[in-house]
Amino acid sequence: MTPLVDQKVLTSSEVFSLVANLDALVALHRVFLAQLEARVSTWSDTSSLHDVFAERTGFLVEYQPYMSGYGRSMLYLAYFVRKYKGVSEVLREFNALQRKTTKLTVESLLIMPVQRCEVW
Repeated sequence: MTPLVDQKVLTSSEVFSLVANLDALVALHRVFLAQLEARVSTWSDTSSLHDVFAERTGFLVEYQPYMSGYGRSMLYLAYFVRKYKGVSEVLREFNALQRKTTKLTVESLLIMPVQRCEVW
């Protein structure tokens, strides 16, 4: 979503209406990933991961703003695509790049945090 702000297509508050606290969630997951990588780098026959996961269960409450606003954010996305030509252009470029890699649209990526929490 950074290009939407960087290119002054949307304001920061408009982007927040799309992704809520996604930046905070990404930061939490970077710390989690670092902990997992550190554990795996020193892996032995007696190692386990359960404590790394157990320590992080408290961060699931951080998903609440994102999850509760997901439906509304999809409505905002459709609205911004219709209202601002720049949004449509940025998303078209993004989706074109994604077709070459993950093949996931922005909508597919935005639902992932919700899907992941349901699994946990």
